[in-house]
Amino acid sequence: MSVSSVVSSGTPGILIDQARFKSYPVQIAQFSDNGCLIGFVEKPELPENVAILTKAADGLIPGRIVEDLPEWTRVEFVWERARREKRSEPRRDVLIPAMIRSAGAWTTVAATIMNASRSGCRIEGPGVDRLATEIDIELPSMAKPIRGRVVWRKPDTIGVELVWQYAHGPGGRR
Repeated sequence: MSVSSVVSSGTPGILIDQARFKSYPVQIAQFSDNGCLIGFVEKPELPENVAILTKAADGLIPGRIVEDLPEWTRVEFVWERARREKRSEPRRDVLIPAMIRSAGAWTTVAATIMNASRSGCRIEGPGVDRLATEIDIELPSMAKPIRGRVVWRKPDTIGVELVWQYAHGPGGRR
């Protein structure tokens, strides 16, 4: 079953700004396999590339803002972004407090994201280098944890590849 067949107009969702690690509650309208309209309670400054989260999808739906209207913003879905991109991206220096935990574990470690891009980040904090390879990054501004894979370790510092959990394209699993 396609996601578009179960998302009705006015469905609540979450818009994810992957570059700034922020999420915003939205109302979804005119949802199709190609895109949707989203409405905000309070419209933030929007990047071009975003992702949509709705209960009807099995993960994030990648998209890009193609039109910003006074009451609605049009998002075009970019399903090929759901496949892992290998190109490198510049990192931005940030100071984002986060709670990090080994995937599936209960114990969390307080840490700080020091730099970030859509594909990865550097995290510093006491004991982060002793976490498992698969981690969950919990941020106050995100509705769900971000899955990550530790790719290098130094004392109290880790390099993380972000594993955005994209939804499958139209028509279900590939």
